[in-house]
Amino acid sequence: PIFLIAGPCAIESRDLAFDTAGELKQICAALGIPFIYKSSFDKANRSSGKSFRGVGMDEGLKILGDVRAQLKVPVLTDGDTVVTDSFDILRYLDTTYPEAPVLGDGLGLQRVTLFKQLVDRSITPALFRIVVLDLLEAIHPEDREYFRTTREARFGASLEAVHDPDKGRQQLHQALVPVSAQLKETPFLDGDSPAGADYLLFGSMMWAYSVSTETLVEERDPVAGWFQRMRAVHDGVAGKAMTIRDLY
Repeated sequence: PIFLIAGPCAIESRDLAFDTAGELKQICAALGIPFIYKSSFDKANRSSGKSFRGVGMDEGLKILGDVRAQLKVPVLTDGDTVVTDSFDILRYLDTTYPEAPVLGDGLGLQRVTLFKQLVDRSITPALFRIVVLDLLEAIHPEDREYFRTTREARFGASLEAVHDPDKGRQQLHQALVPVSAQLKETPFLDGDSPAGADYLLFGSMMWAYSVSTETLVEERDPVAGWFQRMRAVHDGVAGKAMTIRDLY
């Protein structure tokens, strides 16, 4: 079945967590799809070491517990363990279910962690530059002022100044050069089937694709073919996800 796992990148406050979870719960209920809330209490993978990382583990877990109890919304858990950050989820699954690893361990984990830095620090910022105003438009009107204020404070510029699709595509193309080279050799970054590196990159690109009709990569780029293959895996669950294209 199709379901949505969503929430703010980091827990910024109790009020924001409840507002976001409540709004997403209503949207998913109207669409008839299950909703699972996620938000990180310590988002360490920021493009700047000075960026806000979250409210911390103790306060974050309390907020997540309250969201689950008061809004009757499930949060990402395994038994009594709450796991909220996307990369931490992959690592937790590898540790708990070693018979089907996604990231691997040892040198393999170190290599995919290095690739994660490329995604977080080079690829995602380029994508943001391409789609930021479309993302603003896709956000609920009541939340746009908050989004604008917090992001403009982070970037030190207006969203209009940050928004530059052509420059963003140039930056994205440069960041994806080693990725394109790898995808000329194998159908997925991790070989014949997708694994950790594929999911890390796909998460960012699917996010941008979902909120904007802007071209991210040229059709002849191997990344474009890989993106379509990623949308088709697992019975095409990502390909069936609602995007901005479904609203036109």
